[in-house]
Amino acid sequence: MLYIIVVWILFVALLPFSASFVGEYGSLQIPNVFFDLNLFAIGFLLYINWRYALHGGLVEESEIKRGKETLRANLILPAISMVAVCLTFIPFIKNFGSDWINLIYAIIPFLQIYC
Repeated sequence: MLYIIVVWILFVALLPFSASFVGEYGSLQIPNVFFDLNLFAIGFLLYINWRYALHGGLVEESEIKRGKETLRANLILPAISMVAVCLTFIPFIKNFGSDWINLIYAIIPFLQIYC
């Protein structure tokens, strides 16, 4: 579990750089893909961490049901990140500019309500 957390922190520490990269060059495709893949790694490693904790017996019996709900909710960020990466490769959006692709992350709170 320690290795999972260390790699997760690596991607969390990379987040200010990737956000700054998008802030500076947001109309280009590469910064957006880099940012989206960084968020994918953060969300996926968080999912792996919870899965390891649940299946490794590190969660109390009374919290297992809530942990499984959290496990399912942790898949929202990687899924939205992959959608955002796919959107950057659509020719119409590439020609129009990739500035608005990251607005897709605004639907995460609404998805968390239904999960």
